[in-house]
Amino acid sequence: MKTLLVFVLAAMLISPAAFGQIFQEDFNYAVGDSLLDHGWNMAGAPSYLNSLLVTGPALAFPGYALSNHGGSTFLAASGQDLYRTFPQVTADEVFLWMMIKVAGAQYYGDYFLGLVSADQSSTTARLYAKSASENGFYLGVGKGSEDPAYYTTELTYGLTYLVVLKYEFTTGSTTNDIMRLYVFKQGDVVPEDEPVTATLGPYTAPSVGDIANVSSVLLRQGASWMAPSLFIDGVAISSSWAPALPVQIAYLQATAISGGKVRIDWRTLSETDNLGFSVEKSADGTTFAPIPGAFVEGHRSTLVPQDYSFTDESAQSGTWYYRLAQMDGNGSTHYTDAVKVEVLTTSVGENTPATFSLQQNYPNPFNPSTAVRYQLPVASVVRLVVYDMLGREMATLVNEQKPAGIHQVEYSPNLPSGTYFYRLTVTGSDGRTSFSDVKRMTLVK
Repeated sequence: MKTLLVFVLAAMLISPAAFGQIFQEDFNYAVGDSLLDHGWNMAGAPSYLNSLLVTGPALAFPGYALSNHGGSTFLAASGQDLYRTFPQVTADEVFLWMMIKVAGAQYYGDYFLGLVSADQSSTTARLYAKSASENGFYLGVGKGSEDPAYYTTELTYGLTYLVVLKYEFTTGSTTNDIMRLYVFKQGDVVPEDEPVTATLGPYTAPSVGDIANVSSVLLRQGASWMAPSLFIDGVAISSSWAPALPVQIAYLQATAISGGKVRIDWRTLSETDNLGFSVEKSADGTTFAPIPGAFVEGHRSTLVPQDYSFTDESAQSGTWYYRLAQMDGNGSTHYTDAVKVEVLTTSVGENTPATFSLQQNYPNPFNPSTAVRYQLPVASVVRLVVYDMLGREMATLVNEQKPAGIHQVEYSPNLPSGTYFYRLTVTGSDGRTSFSDVKRMTLVK
């Protein structure tokens, strides 16, 4: 008798989902260091007036993972401007997260942060601050040289706010990209999903042309008679609503192996102050309990992908659910969604999937290559094709008979950056389509 393996591979991220996180900066360097020594570059004419340095302490906003990590930096009126690059975004949407604590602002207002195109020729998605009274300020958004729109609720000097600036690429026009601003004050709960209504926006600025891409974030110390002064910390950029999280998990998978055991494997893309993971188990997918001895130490803080594994020695026959409880150094705990494994007694050989499935490509976004995995419970004719946004066929990855099992194909396209789709079509012995699924992939160069 052998064990029937149901292999579950999911692109899982710590809840709330962090899928699509592109960049983060928590200024976790020695106080007094120049940002120029840590990946930032001079913008415009070289300047060392009011050089941007690592300051302290870090800003804090409960519920935001980059809260109270590292240090911060202080922007003044007039001085050095710096930018830092991230993988280029050319379609869909991009979210810019940050904590700010404004010390002062001026009557006319100016922008202190923005998203910049790859050729450094245009700054869009600008974030402004101007004085509201002696006690507070207004935040606003602008696009290029267009007059900004301001949020008319006064915010208070000296308090830390979590701010999210969204830029949405749109089609059908060259002047209709959309911006939205979300502002959260102390005591607000950071939502897992993008709020239906923005604090400010939608804002379009139709008199200004759209840019083809965004690929860097700019910290700006504007005109001496217009610019605000403020601390900024916990800057993160994502391609979906994704609060910057201490750990990004690329995948979580569970594999039934011989002897009534289940092996849990997962990979992280980056970690911030990660103590480690407790593996939890459930028979019903609702009530979970830690497996005794199932604590796997993390790598604290790293930008290098890390692989982890744990084997449950007492799974036995039946249906089991597993999840990870990830623990931060500050005591917070975050949970993944659960993966399901069925360990059955049957004569079917190991490694035979129970269902058809098309998995999310990994990594995603990717450059230069990615892997697409699919599974077949029976031998079938398989066609796996990549399409562009207009439905044009870009590549045929598979077009042949495949045996039952788990299959993977590597894809290294010579295509421009952008969003593409891949479709798996499975045809049975009767010539009819027995399974079809479509997923999206993003190429970033």
